[in-house]
Amino acid sequence: MKTFFLRILVWSILMNSQPRISFSQTIPNGDFEDWSGSPEKPLNWGTLNATTPFGSVITATKTTDNTGGIYAMNLVSQNIPMVGTTIPGLAICGSIKIKTTFTAPYISYEIFGFPFEALPTKLEGNWKYVPAGTDTAIILILLSKWDAIMQKRDTVAFGVKMIFSGISNYTPFTAPIIHVASGDPDTAMILISSSGRSPTVGSSLFVDDLKFTGGNVGVYELQVANSIQQRTYPNPAGDEINFITEQNISEIIIYDVTGRQVESLKSNIANYKMQTEKLTNGIYFYQLLNSNYAICGSGRFNVLR
Repeated sequence: MKTFFLRILVWSILMNSQPRISFSQTIPNGDFEDWSGSPEKPLNWGTLNATTPFGSVITATKTTDNTGGIYAMNLVSQNIPMVGTTIPGLAICGSIKIKTTFTAPYISYEIFGFPFEALPTKLEGNWKYVPAGTDTAIILILLSKWDAIMQKRDTVAFGVKMIFSGISNYTPFTAPIIHVASGDPDTAMILISSSGRSPTVGSSLFVDDLKFTGGNVGVYELQVANSIQQRTYPNPAGDEINFITEQNISEIIIYDVTGRQVESLKSNIANYKMQTEKLTNGIYFYQLLNSNYAICGSGRFNVLR
């Protein structure tokens, strides 16, 4: 259950967000100066504070240990005694809506980002980290747009930054944002977690002064063609996944969630079946290139065995 908890949150970010109608270019309360509510949380951010039984376990708090202003955010992984599991200190720029059911997994989360239509190339900020054991901290960035015709959300760009060891003093960080599709986003999401797939009690992450930088560049450096009709199945994939397109594809490029290219497949066909034995369980992004090696399609899929 420990590993499932964070995985379901990340998957909710990628799949369950809804369209937005108004826009901004900055990260709401990215300096974590404004807090409200009971249990208290940073304004414009969703946390797990209110989702624990009776709000009894607080995983996100404000702290005067900061790099500027008055406050920063401190996320701490905690145990929930009534449930018998450990949850990460987690914050989402936007909101988290909890849903309960009478069947497994019993608790699910609907996650909403914030309106955003710029095309930054990186996320910058300051952080420090006190891990418990071999725990890792993570920041995930996702820029997406709503496809009104297909009634689904398309990924425009993403970025991931992880800490694999302790950082005793505040340190500036930069998370590159990789653009995988043409067009402007309408929504941005930022997930910050004090733990990785197996949350460990006591892992503590401090974050302050987040901002997007790099301007409206990145996607315009890509050679982009008109999008084509496409689909992938099965998704989640087991031992194989099929890429079905309306025209021949010259190459399929696949990235993991850290932005690392993990596969480059020469196809020159419209229906391509890929074996996934080289891929571990997780979320992947892909680009489809036409005969001129311009991007004509993109998307994401999950490997789950």
